[in-house]
Parts: sequence; C-alpha cells; structure tokens
Amino acid sequence: MLINLECRGFRGKRFPFRVELLTHALEHLVNDARNAYRVYELFSIQRPGDTLKYIWIRLLDVPEPVQRRYTSAREAAADKYGREHPWPENQIPLIHFDSFFSWYWDDTEPEDECWLAERESVRFQEHADALFAEILKAQQELESQQDTLITHEIAQLKSRLHSFDYEAELPFLRTRENYRTIAMPIRTEAYYAKLKDLLRDPEIQSIASRGDTDFQTVRICCVEQRRRANSSGLKPLDTYPISILSDGVNYIKAWESEVMFFCEGLGYGDIWIEQTDGSGDVSIKVLVEKYGRKRPRYFTFSDHGDIRGYSREAGCGWYLYVAVG
Repeated sequence: MLINLECRGFRGKRFPFRVELLTHALEHLVNDARNAYRVYELFSIQRPGDTLKYIWIRLLDVPEPVQRRYTSAREAAADKYGREHPWPENQIPLIHFDSFFSWYWDDTEPEDECWLAERESVRFQEHADALFAEILKAQQELESQQDTLITHEIAQLKSRLHSFDYEAELPFLRTRENYRTIAMPIRTEAYYAKLKDLLRDPEIQSIASRGDTDFQTVRICCVEQRRRANSSGLKPLDTYPISILSDGVNYIKAWESEVMFFCEGLGYGDIWIEQTDGSGDVSIKVLVEKYGRKRPRYFTFSDHGDIRGYSREAGCGWYLYVAVG
C-alpha cells in the first residue's frame, strides 16, 4: 500500500510524505503455517491491530526531520557485533516508525500531524481490516484441511492445551523480503512420496535419522508418529520411536511430537534416514561394510553405490537399501 501525503508546514509551506506499507511478513507467516510451521503464531492474530506488528515501512520521500529520526533509530538498532542490520535499508517496522510521532496540541510538528492523521484515518483502518480478513481466511482454510499435525495443533490451541499457552510472550517473527523459510522442501516430490509410503509400512516400528537438514523429512516422520499415536491411544514415543542425530529442533514442540535427540551416536531404527551430504561423516557404505553397523533399511537422497548385503532400489532423488536375508 502506497501512502502519498502532502503535508503543510509552517507559513503554508508544503512538502511530500511518501512511504510504502510492506505486507510480505504476513504472507510468509501464512505460507509457513500451511506447512505446519508457525501455526500457533498465525492463530494468535485475533484482531486487526495484531497484523500491524508485521508491517514494514519503506521510506520513499519523507520530510527531513523524519529522515533524521529514522537515521538515529537505525543507528540505535544496529547489531553491536557488526552482524547484518535487523532492518533492510530504508525500511523500519511500522510499530517503531509510529514511535517517531506524537500529538502536542498546538505545538504538534507538521510532519507529526501529517502522519498521525493518516494513521487515525478510516483508510488506514480499512487496510488493517483487509489484512485481518486475509488472516481469518487463512485460519479457516487450515481448520478445514486434513493435515495430521496441523489438525492436532489447532485442536490443542482451541482447547487451551497447547504447549505455548503458558509462555510469557507469543511467538513472533517479522520476516524480511528475502526470508527463506526452513519449511521449504529441499528434496524431490518422489523422495517425499516414497518416504511416506515406507513409513506407513507396519514392519517399520521405529525411525533413526542422521541429521535434521530437511524440515519436510522430519515433518513426515512426525506425521506418521502422530497418526499411529491417534490410532493406538499410546504416547507418540511409545507407539513410534524417532531418533535424530541433532542438537534439537524447536519446531516439533508445537506438534507435541516426541523425538529423542542424540549429540553423538544414534538410537535404533527399523529405517535409517540419511540427511547428511556425506561431508565430514562416515558414509552408509563404510558404516555397514567396515564397521558392521547394519540396519534393516537405509533411505537416502544420494547414491551410495552398491552396499554388500543390501539390495538397492532407486527413484527420482531417492535411494533405498534393504538388508538381504
């Protein structure tokens, strides 16, 4: 949304005040929630004003006093260790931008009056209403679909049983335009389809994954765990143990999945899912042929060649090794 104002200064002087409202952070949130990521955060938006904390302001042509305030605020917000600035160039979160302006009765500065009048206008409220309507639509769409993890999480939050309900602060992430979500698939569609089929095999009663590189792989594992837990009435870890060689991933807390994380070594699994690229790690072939670390099945996105004692099946972007005999 482009806001193009003409402000009147002292002695009738006129000056432009042009900014743009950027809504990409809300779009990112909705897309993440559709991937079972940040669902609680999406449903925490309960009123039009909640959408505004996600809005970025891009400065296009602003009065000099406003530019000075922005420059000062940007310097104050800079990372003290020299890392990337939290704000893109010429951008600022709306809630910070709003703090630049105040009413001072007859002494209100022209640029303050100009912006505050716009912020309190019907037009601005209608924009917030439109954003909120899109969020409500996204929430309703999620409630109507059949994703196992999303359905479970929504049921928990509506019952006030969600693990985030007792956190002091709501989860919140205002993303930049170049945001790259961890939920983005990095394997082929055929890989994911094959993995889903494998994990539904009743002969597979446990999973071991070396690495947590791919969100969607972890998600598929947790979907099957939740499906079996729902069917059996058992706790997730009791019905379908999952072990991951990882320092831990925080997103599974929202799903109430139960995963055992290992910093060294790895728990048993009827299927071993290889998520590493092989650099710095002992390959599956070496684990089996040299060290005798044999699992019933190995599933990987990369070709490890022939492995002694295992059959090899391959598809588009996936390889399955199954112990023979």
